[in-house]
Amino acid sequence: MLAHFNITYPQYIVLLVLLERTESTVNGIADALKLDAATVTPLLKRLADAGWITRERNRADERVVVVRLTPQGRALEARLAEIQNTVRCRTGLDGDAFTKLRETLDQLTATLATDCSGAF
Repeated sequence: MLAHFNITYPQYIVLLVLLERTESTVNGIADALKLDAATVTPLLKRLADAGWITRERNRADERVVVVRLTPQGRALEARLAEIQNTVRCRTGLDGDAFTKLRETLDQLTATLATDCSGAF
């Protein structure tokens, strides 16, 4: 489904984060996706090269890069939502069951991110 847009799954989830926000920093996107900024940066570069996003340095602090969807990227919103609906449909779960599954996966992700150093 993503091949139609010529994007990868990691690029897709970056776009979803940006659709939820007016703008974000690279670190904000990385935090939302539970990734490090060094992993997100190449994804952003490819999305910018494709015309989906813009990246610009913050004038107050040039170490901070602000990311925004372009009008072309914003126009993807409905089409990307169709992908989410297709995935939900293909799972065979109704809306409540799908929401519960997502909540369970979010809890699992949070649990796995917990520091367990010294536990063994």
